[in-house]
Formats: sequence, structure tokens, C-alpha cells
Amino acid sequence: MCYRQYIVKYGDKKLTLKFSILQLSLWSTWCSFLSFAAMYFVKSGYSYTFAGVALSVAISCGIAGQIFWGFLCDKIQSIKKVYIMANIILLISIFTLFRIMSPLHILIAIGCVGFCQTPLPAVLDSWILNKNVENQLNYGFIRMWAAIGFSFFGWIIGLGIEKSGYWVMFAFAAVFVVCTVVVSLLTADAAETGAILKHRNNSHSYVQLFKNKKYLLFLIACFLIGLGNQVSDNLRPLIVSDVGGNSGDLGMVLFLAAVTELPFFFYSSKIFSRFNARQLFIFSGCAYGIHFLLVAVARSIAAVAIGMMFQGVAFSVLLPNMRIFAYDNVPEELRTSGQTLTDALFAGLAGVIASAFGAVIIEYTSVMTLYSICIVFAAVSVGILLSISKKEEKQVQDISPKP
Repeated sequence: MCYRQYIVKYGDKKLTLKFSILQLSLWSTWCSFLSFAAMYFVKSGYSYTFAGVALSVAISCGIAGQIFWGFLCDKIQSIKKVYIMANIILLISIFTLFRIMSPLHILIAIGCVGFCQTPLPAVLDSWILNKNVENQLNYGFIRMWAAIGFSFFGWIIGLGIEKSGYWVMFAFAAVFVVCTVVVSLLTADAAETGAILKHRNNSHSYVQLFKNKKYLLFLIACFLIGLGNQVSDNLRPLIVSDVGGNSGDLGMVLFLAAVTELPFFFYSSKIFSRFNARQLFIFSGCAYGIHFLLVAVARSIAAVAIGMMFQGVAFSVLLPNMRIFAYDNVPEELRTSGQTLTDALFAGLAGVIASAFGAVIIEYTSVMTLYSICIVFAAVSVGILLSISKKEEKQVQDISPKP
């Protein structure tokens, strides 16, 4: 199905185009700096452990950012303004690391980067879902462009760094953030529905959210499966270096990991129409298991690349499922907070632990030990997700009209 036919069937052409560009520019910004940050610090003379600590600082600050930016979006009822503000601060923070002055300088600057960048995917996804409230299946197609940007520019930037130096990642980051700000200014903000306006000052909304046992179990499951996912995302440079790879190899691995997401995002509408949440959680869990196993036993760049491709498969099926589940199970007036809280566990807290302890485990034991632990956590997570999705299906059956 060509692009025009797809948009005619699944969504508004101009709005989908703008959100697709925003996804591409967001994740291209991510891969242009944060994906190469650990290798940049190692090449600057710092240890694997310090690089892991720096990433854990970024993600720790990202947890605070998830709560702050999500709350701010719901408080002022404007995702657009918050998204632009965070991107501008992000670019300033990235450029402060162009000349590294001290370890403390790195930790402060990378903390600011994490505070602003880590929440952006959830904020943007909330923006997309709010504008496509009657057509959530369109989300997968839009999210596909993030994988396109990440895969293509990840490889290009990796090769550019190897040939010309690390200034390349700062130049690309500047271009992508400027593109993000311009397109954001041209995109309509999320509309305020009557229900949102009615409950805007409802102080009980957050209490109700955290009394939702299904959502709390969902957060725990996201955290557990996020541990393994963030090991691969945040420590990928160290894993590549462990088998003798360089920045060009890292770019190639980023490309292959992201490009495998494309078919699953593109056909997500058909996948979600045909399979239920339980089946998709099982599929994601199996794909993550294969990914962890292959990377654990890898002894070459080629083997690591093949293993990382299964991460792309698992993530591209898990993410839309995760986003829609969060969207459907939080109060309407807190939907951005619901998405950012999900990411605070899946990419935030899980990322802190994965970066800090994962780097130490790699340095003092092995990659195999690290991924063996990830397999156990992923199995427990899938069990929880299957449990809550089964209850949800039973509730739907109970309220369905009898023939």
C-alpha cells in the first residue's frame, strides 16, 4: 500500500505528515548525540564505568523530566509549547559538551540532556494520540518514521564520526532540533476536550491514577522488560566495543536494529486489528528472549548486529501495544502524564539501573552474565502483562451483549 493510499484510509494527510517529520527529527536527534555519547566519553579518556555512570545520570534526570514535563503539559494543557521549550533547552545542553572541561561538567551537562530528551518520545506520542483519538491505529505508521530516521542517520553519523571526528554529532543534533522546532510551530496543539476542561482542577485525578491496580501492574511490567531493552539501548556502544567494534560499526548496528522496526510499524494497523494484546505481548517477549540470547553469545560485530535486529522486532510490536494500553487506562485529563510515567519506568528507572549496573557487570564479568539476568526479568514481565491483558479481555466479554 503506497503512502497516499495509506493516509486516505487511516488519517489526515497533513497532520500525519507533520507528526511523521517530528518523529523522524526527534529520533534522529537522539541517535546523533545520546546514542554515541558513551563512546564519545570513552574516546575522551574516561572509563567504561564512568561512561555508564554518566548515562545513568542522564536517565536519572530523565525520570525527573518525565514527571516534570508530563505534569506541565497537563497543567497548562499545551503539549506543543512544552515540546518546543524542552527541545531548545536540549540543544543548549548538548552544545555545552562540545568541549569537555571535567568529569563534573560531563555529569551536569548530560543530566540536563537527559532531563529534556528522555521525556520527549512520550510527550510526542501523547500529542499524536490526542490528535488521533478516533484513529489510534495510525500511531504505528507515524512512529515508523522514527525508525527510518534513527536507522538511516545512525549509520550516516557513525561513519561521519569515524571519518571526521565527533563534531559531526553536534552538527547533526543542531539541524534536527531546529527542524523539530519549526515543524512543531506549524502543527496544531492537542485540543482541550470538554472532559479535560471539566476535570482540569480535579485534585483527585492523580490519586485515582495510582489506585488503578491494573495500571500499577502495567508499570511494574514495563520496568522489568525495560531493563533488558535499556541495556541494549544505552550500553550498545560498550557492547560493540567489547567485540572490537568502532563508531562505524556502531552506526551499522544502529541502522540494522532500527530498520527491522519498519515493517512492524508500517503494518501495525493490520497487526493490531488481527491479534489481541495477549498474543502481541507473547510475541514481543519471545523476540526479546531471542535478542538477549543472541547478543549474550555474540563474539563478533556481525553476531551482535543479528542479535540487535531482534530488539527492533520486539520493540516495534511492544511500543504501540504499550502506548495504547496506557492511553486507555488513565484518566482522560492525565493522558500525557500517563505516557510519561510509563516511560519513567520503562526508559527512566530501568535505564538508570541498566546503565549503572550493566556497565559494571560488563567490565567485571561478561555480556553473557548481563543478558542472562535480562532474560529472567523479561519472562516475569511478560507473565504480568499476560495476566492484566487476560483480565481486560474477560471484562470486555462480561460487558458484551449476549445473543
